[in-house]
Amino acid sequence: MTAAELSQQADLSRYLRPWAKVQAPAPEIPALPVFVAPVAPPEVPGRFPPGHYTRRMYSACRRAVVYFSSAEAGGRPCAIAYRLKRTKADWHHSFRTIEERDRYSTVWLEEMSKKLTAQEDRKAAQKEARHGGQHPFKVGDILTGSWGYDQTNQEIWGITRTKGKRVWIRPLACRDEGSSGHSNCLIPVKGKYLDKPEQMKIPQTYNGGESWYIKGECFSLSLWKGNALYETDSQFGH
Repeated sequence: MTAAELSQQADLSRYLRPWAKVQAPAPEIPALPVFVAPVAPPEVPGRFPPGHYTRRMYSACRRAVVYFSSAEAGGRPCAIAYRLKRTKADWHHSFRTIEERDRYSTVWLEEMSKKLTAQEDRKAAQKEARHGGQHPFKVGDILTGSWGYDQTNQEIWGITRTKGKRVWIRPLACRDEGSSGHSNCLIPVKGKYLDKPEQMKIPQTYNGGESWYIKGECFSLSLWKGNALYETDSQFGH
């Protein structure tokens, strides 16, 4: 706008009502790039965004989506967002402007894409460790675990042999170190197995190979740390 035009506008503003004065044009908000996956993910059954929510925006990993209200519906711009296969929305907001809505949605989709991609990478690493990693167990190791409702029962097993990814375990005897209240103090006896058959197990890991365990019928076994084990006395159990 030239200086002459500005001067003419200032002269005209004297004859206008205060609320009708010519306003300077609002600065343009730079448009953010639309964060859209190359291929749209399929619709998830059970999601029911409002009928006038027509346009969708997807994260790069195709695991998060935002639905936008159409301009023809009138009212404030709105958006509703979902991630993964959830039917409950992560958020459902209204915004003052379309630019504000698009900016908020884009930032959320970018954050979700990074978060969900990191989760998938972590799960892939854990799966690779389970199937491709080597467990640390060796013959003679003592494994312990506990189970029970309203009482504690100890499981004490020893590893008799290993082969590849498989291990064979057998129940171990334990030494009673006395009682304390309603509990008995037990110490495993290495190499002294009970007269029960051994079982073949495949060790598993849940954190990329840092910790390994063996899954039993209703308990999990891990390496014994040398501490005393406390079990509910039989006369107090149920």
